[in-house]
Parts: sequence; C-alpha cells; structure tokens
Amino acid sequence: MYAQSNVEIADNLFINKKYSAAQNLYNQKIISGDYNESILYRHAKCSKELFNSDALFLYTKFLEEYPYSFLVNDVYIDIALIYYRSKNYLEAAKFFKKIEPKMLRTDLQFKLAYCYFKSDSIIDASYYFSKIISANSSLSDPSRYYFAHILYSHENYDEALENFLKLKSSEKFSSIVPYYIAQIYFIKKEYDKVIELISKIINDLQPSRYSEMNRLLAEAYFHVNDFNNATLYFEKYMAASEPSDYDLYLLGLSYYNINNHQNAIDNFIKISSLSDSLMQYSAYYLGFCYINTDNFNYAMQAFKKSSDLNYNWALKEESYYNYAKLSYELNLPFDNTLKVLTSYNKIFKRSLKYHEEISSLLVNLYQGSSQYINAYNQLNTLVSLDNDKQLTMQNISYILGVQSYNKQNYNQAIQYFVKSNNFPISSEIYFMSCFWLAESFYKLKDYENAIRVHKKIAYVSNEKLYEYVINQKYNNAYCFFKTKDYKSAIECFKIFEKSSKDSIYLNDTYLRIADGYFMEKNYSKAHDYYQKAFNFNLFDSDYALYKSSIALGLLNKNLEKVSNLKKIVSDFSSSIFYDVSLYDIANYYKNINDYDLALKYFNQVIDYSIESQLLSGSYLGKAMLYLNNNEYNNALDNFFIVANKYPKTKYFKEAISGIERAYTSLGKIEDYLVFVESLPDYSLSIHEQDTLIYNTAFIKFSEKKYQSAIEIFKKYLDDFVDGNFYIDALYYSAVSSVELNDSSSATLYYNLILENSDQKFREQALIYLARKYYNSKNYSLSNKYYLDLKEITSSNSLKREVLIRLMHGYENINREKAANYANQVLDFDKKDNWLLSKAYTIIARNSFDIGNYIKSKNFYEKVASISFYEEGAEAMYYNAYFSFLNDSLVHAENIIFKLADKYHSDHYIAKGFILLSDIYEKQKNTFQAKATLESIIANHDGDDLRELSKKKLKKILDSEQKNVSQIGSTSIINVSENEFEYFFDYDTIQIVNFEYKVSSVDSLKLNNSILNNKLDE
Repeated sequence: MYAQSNVEIADNLFINKKYSAAQNLYNQKIISGDYNESILYRHAKCSKELFNSDALFLYTKFLEEYPYSFLVNDVYIDIALIYYRSKNYLEAAKFFKKIEPKMLRTDLQFKLAYCYFKSDSIIDASYYFSKIISANSSLSDPSRYYFAHILYSHENYDEALENFLKLKSSEKFSSIVPYYIAQIYFIKKEYDKVIELISKIINDLQPSRYSEMNRLLAEAYFHVNDFNNATLYFEKYMAASEPSDYDLYLLGLSYYNINNHQNAIDNFIKISSLSDSLMQYSAYYLGFCYINTDNFNYAMQAFKKSSDLNYNWALKEESYYNYAKLSYELNLPFDNTLKVLTSYNKIFKRSLKYHEEISSLLVNLYQGSSQYINAYNQLNTLVSLDNDKQLTMQNISYILGVQSYNKQNYNQAIQYFVKSNNFPISSEIYFMSCFWLAESFYKLKDYENAIRVHKKIAYVSNEKLYEYVINQKYNNAYCFFKTKDYKSAIECFKIFEKSSKDSIYLNDTYLRIADGYFMEKNYSKAHDYYQKAFNFNLFDSDYALYKSSIALGLLNKNLEKVSNLKKIVSDFSSSIFYDVSLYDIANYYKNINDYDLALKYFNQVIDYSIESQLLSGSYLGKAMLYLNNNEYNNALDNFFIVANKYPKTKYFKEAISGIERAYTSLGKIEDYLVFVESLPDYSLSIHEQDTLIYNTAFIKFSEKKYQSAIEIFKKYLDDFVDGNFYIDALYYSAVSSVELNDSSSATLYYNLILENSDQKFREQALIYLARKYYNSKNYSLSNKYYLDLKEITSSNSLKREVLIRLMHGYENINREKAANYANQVLDFDKKDNWLLSKAYTIIARNSFDIGNYIKSKNFYEKVASISFYEEGAEAMYYNAYFSFLNDSLVHAENIIFKLADKYHSDHYIAKGFILLSDIYEKQKNTFQAKATLESIIANHDGDDLRELSKKKLKKILDSEQKNVSQIGSTSIINVSENEFEYFFDYDTIQIVNFEYKVSSVDSLKLNNSILNNKLDE
C-alpha cells in the first residue's frame, strides 16, 4: 500500500507539472527495481521538462528495455522535441519521422517541416507545409508563409506571389508579406504594381525597411520613366544608406532624363565600379551631360572612356563617334584627331552608320588640323586629289615648310615649299610659298636658285600680304647683291625703298644701294646713299661715314672726305673704323704736305691701333715725311721699325727702299749694305720665290680654282714658315677649303691663324669657328670662340650675333650666364618677337631655377603674348603652373586649354595636361583626372611623360581601390521574428530568421533599353 501510494503521489505531482518532486519519487521506485514502463517513461519525461541533460540518456534506456511499448511514439515525440529545442534539426527530423503518422499532430508536422526547412531539405519541407495549409488549422498561415518563402527563394515567383497575397489579410503576417510582394512585382517588372503597393505602405514602414523600400520605389519609378519621382526616392534612399555604383548610375540617369545635368554629373563621377558594363554606360551619359553644360573637353574624355570598354559594342561605336566628333571640333593634339577618325573606320569597319560623316570630317581635318605632318602623309597616300584636297595639300605643305624654316632646316623647307607650289590653287599661298622658298635658298647661299624663284613670284593684290610683297623686293635685291650683280641689286633695293616705311630696313637698304653704286664705281651716288644711311642714324653709322669718305676721296672731294673721317674720330671712338680713319687723315695731310698734322695723326694711329698694316703704314708715313723734310736720322729710325718689326707687311719693301734713299742721301751706302746683310732671310732670290709662289696661289684663288689654290698655298706654307705672306696663305687656304666644303681643313687653317701672333684675319677665323661649332650644336666650343670674338669686334652686326649666340650657347650649359646675355640682347635697338621670346624665356627659366617665381612669371607672360612656337608653349605651361601653385585652379585649367588650342608643342601640351590631371584631383574630379592621364599614356610619344602619367594614374587607382566597397551579387534585407506582431510558444512554433533578396546591378543585366533613344543625341 505504501509503494502504491507513492506512485499515485508521483503521478499527481507529474500531472501538476511538479516534475522535480515527481522525479524523486519515480527515481526511488526505479532504484528499488519495482517499476514498470510508465514509471520509467515519466521519469525520463521529468528530465525533459526540467531541461536536464540526462533526458536523452533516460529515453534511450527506456527504448532499450521496452522497444515495443505502447509509449514508444511518445518517447519519439519527446526526443524529437529535445533535438528541435536544441536546434539539432537533422536529429529532430529523424525522430519525428519515427512517429506513427496517425500520432503526428499538426503542430508536430509543422516542426518536422521546419526541421526540413532548416536542413535545406526543401522538397520535404514544402510537402509538410503544404499538408498543413490544406488542413486549415491555426498553423495554416505560418505554413503558407514558409511555403511561399521557399517558392520565392527558388524563383518560383508566380506561386510565391499567389501564396503571399493570401497572407495580406493575415493578422500575423500582414506586416511582412508586402515586402515580398513588392520584391516579386519588381522582379516580374510589374513596376506600376510596385509603385502602387509601396506608395500605400510607405508611411507605415518599419524603420529598418524604410531605406530599402525607398530604393525599390525609386527604381520602379525609373523603369516607368517617372524620373522626377525616381530622383526623389533615390535621394531619400541615399540619405539613409551608402549607395552602390549602380544606385549612383540610376540616379545620375534620372537627373539626365529631366535635364538636370549638373546633378547627373555629380552622381556619374562618383562611380568607381570595376564593372565594364556600368562604367561604359555611365561614361557615355556623362559625356552628354558635359556637352549640355558646355564642358566639351570633359565630354570628350568621358566618351573616350566609354569607347575604351567593350561590354556593349553598339554603345562603344556611339561613344567613339562622339569622341571623334569632339576631337575634331576641339582639335586638341593629344588624341590625335586624324588618328581617332581613321581608327574609327578600322575598328568599326563592318558598320556603315557614320562612315560618310567620319570621312567628311577627315577631309575637313586636312584643312584645319594642327597635326600637319600626319595630314601631309595621309594626303600623299591618296591616288588622286580633287580640287579641295589639292588646296589642302598646297596649304599644309606650305605650313610644314614654314615650320622647317623656323627650325633652320632649310633643305627640308625647300622640299615642302616645292610640293606646295605643285598645287597652285591659291595665289596667296603660292606667293608666300615662293617667298619662303627663295629665302630658304638664300639661307643655304644658293643665290642663283633664290633669284630664279624670285622671278617666278607674281604680284598679289592682297592687303594682308602687302608687307611680304614689299620685302620680296628687298630679299631679291640681296640675292643679286650676293652674286655681285650690283646693277640688278640696286634696281630691286630702289623699288623696296619707294614702298617701305620700315626705318630699320630702309637704313640697311641705303647701305646696300650705296655699296652697289660703290662697286659699280658710281661714287657720287654711293656717297649720297651712304649719307642717307648716316642720317637715319639707326645702326652702322660709322660704316656709312667711312665708306662715304672713300667715295668722296675718289671724287676728289678731299675736304668733305676728311670731315667725315674726323667725325668718325670724334663721335665713334669705339668703331672698327676709328684707327683706319686716323690713318686716312694722316695720309691726307701727308699728301698735301701738312707736315705737323700728318705726324700728329700718324702718332695717334701708332698709339691706338694694334693692326700691323696700319702700324707699319704709319711708321712708313712718318719716315717718308722725315725723308722728304731731309730729317734722315728720324726717317731711318721709322724705316728701321717697319723693316725689323713688320717684315711681313706690304710696306717692308718700301721701308728697305726708303732706308736705301736715306743712307744714300747721307752718303752712307756701306751702312745700307751692312743693314741689308743683317736682315734675316732677306735676299732677292728668296723674296722673289716667296712672292712668286704666293702670288701664283692667290691668282688661282681669285680665279675660284680652289683645289689648285690650296695645293699651291700648301707648298708655300711648307716652304716659307716665316714667309711674308704666311698668315695670308693660311687665310686663303681656309677660305678655299670652305668653298670646297672641306670643313676639317678649314677648321685646321683657321686655328693656325688664331695660334699666330699676327692679329690679321683673327676676326674672320673666330667668326668661322664660332659659327661652325654653333651650327653643329657644339656649344661649348662655339661659346669659347664667340667669347674671343666679343673682345675684338666692334661691328654692330657681329656684336649682335655674338650676344645672341652666347645666349643660345649657354642656354643648356649655364642658365645664369645665358640669362646675363639675354638681358644684353634685350638692350638691342632692333629685335623681333622671336628673339624677344627666346631672351624672355631664358631669363624666366633662370629666375625659376633660383626661386624668383614672380620675375619668372612676369617674363613668361611676356613670352606668351608674342610667341606662337615652342617658347610660347613653355610660357603658357609655366603660367598655368604658377596659377596652380596659387590655387587658382580654374584659371590654370583655362590656360592649359588655351595652350592646347594655340600651340603645337607635344611636350608642353602633355606637361600641361598632366598638370590638368593634378587640378582635377584637387577638384575631386578623379574621373577627368584619370581620363586625362589615360589620354596622354595612349597618345603621347615621349617616354618620360608617359611614365610620369602612368605613375600618377596608378596612384589615383590605388587610392580609389581602398575606398571602393565590394558590391556582392545581391543586396540583402534581413527580416526576423521580432518584426512580427505576434509571439509563438517555443514548443508550439518557431519563426525562422530569414533573408530575402533585392536585385542589384550585377543580378540585373543592363540592356540597351535603358539608353532609351539617347544614342542619337
């Protein structure tokens, strides 16, 4: 009775869920061995309900002892629930399946279905969920929810939608199923339904869903072309969430479609996607946005970026077409417009869409392209040229000729000018081409060909060419002058004289007319024109005065002659004609027997001059004055000076003859003989041989038989190392070598002249050597000779040449010295824009090197205002750079575009665009920065700047890579059970945490419909 009473007590405790107390009593029975299957089951059940860890052990022990008990199904249920509760869904499902079907209640079926769901046994899960749905129980709605979710997850959207719609009125699920329904409508592209659904619930959304629903609604509006609402909801979405590149693309495209191009740009340029598809489309539309905001350079770069990608070939062609058109219209040199246009026909050779238009642009490009050499080469590949293309060839050949002329490549210039003249379509271009062709021949000293071309030049009635028409006569006159056809030279110079108003040219014209008349022995007219030149008083006034004095002397107007000579002495003390003027004055007074004045001026020559001929002549003149005045000892003193110090001058023989006369007059003929014997190497036979050989060589030289002359001069130089004419022989050997184009021998002879102590021909030697090394770009040597020449020359034209070429010579050797000479060049009275720009540039560079940026900037600004060549391009670049340093970024950007438009220097335009990329970086416009650098890398030929561009581009890309968040294939919206308005008992039902998918850029295939019909814009 006692034992029975304990079992009853335990059962009552069990029924009343007093599991701990009940288990103690059950345990006592089991320990005593007095138990049955019911006691053993309830003992295990107590452990289950108490969450004791031994529950599974006790149930297992039960099954071992009573495998066929009527309580087996209850044990299976309990074990399944234990595993379910611990989320061991595989084991739970295994025991749920052991339960006899008739005992598998609806709630157990739900849990079994859920176990299959969590174990990815989707077919089994769907089967049991569908059974519960059809049973119409309290678990029908949860089962339908999971069943619909499975269908949705496996893209069975129609059935999923059907089931989700049945849950719309469910109290438990009405708050969550609209998200699914909206997603399915979106996936099915039923965008109107998406809009209708979300618009109704937008104000009642759970906070965690607000951002995602705005995103879905925005794209739905986008797809129905309601771009105003699309922008509204995209902006709301982005205010709360970090947008993907695809979001930025859609928002940008929405703004584009409502013509809000600036906002479209702001979004497009933020896209840093690695996806070719997205980048190709966004760059394409970005190009149109820039066009609509008048940013054509940016537009060109955007279209180029799009055309570089291959995702959509039709879009690639559209982008390349727009890129090509902008390249043509903007004419920027990097993306060589000619190359771009011709590449279009190669890349899209199977497409005829824009073939005719591109071909038309190519034809127009030849006329207007700054890439003249490419245009020239392209034209030369054509079999025949129509009239328009002939005009193009004429113009481009002329331009290339001018460029070659400016680079001092005269032979190449001649080729281009001749080519241009083969197509005489435009009379103006033909005139200018002939003009510069003649000048090219002149520069090469081919005066005969220059004259031939001048004769072909026809008169052109064009005000713009008036100055060239006039100057052509001047140039032609010089050609005649150089060929010693002085009569023709005078005629042409006089025609120029009547037409020109340029005082510099007129001054020179008067001098050359005077020289011509002088050579024609018309000394009266020569004097008149020398006087005109002197009256202008611009340059070479001393030359005009001196030559005028010679003409006056030949006209026997000796008083006027002496007046001119005295003016040189008084007003031009630094002139090269100063000492010779003194000498001529002395001879004048000697000839009129003015003893005192003659001596005075001869002494001044001796005190001032270093010229051996003038010195020996002055001593001889004094000696003759003394001799004629019977002052024989004084005469002998001066004769001896000539004989002893100047034996190689022309006055030596006269001095010997004078000594003979003086000794004879003194009655000391023996002294004369002793004197003659004392003279080294002086004998009649040697002297005669010396003179004979030299004169023979000189006659050959005068006959222009230079090879024969050199051979005889060489014999003279070998046999008469101390010959009377040694220095002369060296000089004429050098000149003959030059005429024979033997520069090595000429250099040798001129150097020997410089090594000789005699100053004669020193200036000519220095001029030749300096010019030779300068023209061969050996500036170290040319500088050496020009520096020596600078010390001895007093010719204005030579001084000018010396300073200009020292400035050039030191340009890349010693910028400080170059700048010093540049400052002296700026002091010239006569200087053209090219010379000014070069001098300004050299000063600007030196100022930049020493950190004087203000001075450098001022001089570069001067260069930019006058130069259209390399120096101008350099100046524009540095002006942009200075603006960049001052953070005047927009101003710097404008200067760079002007640089590209105005100049043809690939180097400085490339540097300018590299600087432009830095500007874009500062402006946070990395899209344009990258496009600019990519353009340089693809098109510029200079390795140094291409490498610099690559480094800068890599730096930008590396920086972007750090900031780009990786966008997965789907965007996830998490929905968990805490968002439901109900709570299920754990053992009754559990709602799983699940995810559902929102399609994003990589799961949607961009297609051409997104482009609408904008490709033809």
